[in-house]
Amino acid sequence: MKTCSTCNCDKQESEYSVRKASPDGLSYICKACASVERKARYAARRDIELAQMREYTARNKEKIAEYQKAWAVNNKDKCNRNAVAWQKRNPEKVKVSKRNIQGRRNAAKANATPIWSGELSDFVAQQANELASMREATTGVKWHVDHVVPLRGTYVCGLHVWNNLRVISAIENMRKSNRFEVSA
Repeated sequence: MKTCSTCNCDKQESEYSVRKASPDGLSYICKACASVERKARYAARRDIELAQMREYTARNKEKIAEYQKAWAVNNKDKCNRNAVAWQKRNPEKVKVSKRNIQGRRNAAKANATPIWSGELSDFVAQQANELASMREATTGVKWHVDHVVPLRGTYVCGLHVWNNLRVISAIENMRKSNRFEVSA
């Protein structure tokens, strides 16, 4: 048992933090009192602490981003659980986000469709969609109609025309994402 110097209560040693400088190796105040003091100190200095935090973040953006990326790689399960939990708590935001993504995709497709593409491109796109549906029904594997050169790639943007369409497995398409892979 040890007496806290703040609340003067006798408490178990497990109720105290480690402090190597103390003769008994424990803090002179209990964890509960230390928490109250810490919160009071933060409340008094909140603006200063937030400014310091913003300044540190601005100075160390790369270091923080690198740490967060490494943490996410090492904690994929936790990240996935958190994402699923967030989506369950925020169904309206998810719906709006999906709508925005689909809207941007439709706009990109419209902007990438040249005036001269005409009926052939529409026909090929329709046939490609039917082929994807038939393959899915036959194999049980999901198939996508993909743009060989992405409509919104990082370095190159393709057109929504008949000779830029192909049917590939959904897994391959999601792995490819918006990248254009030059085959040698």
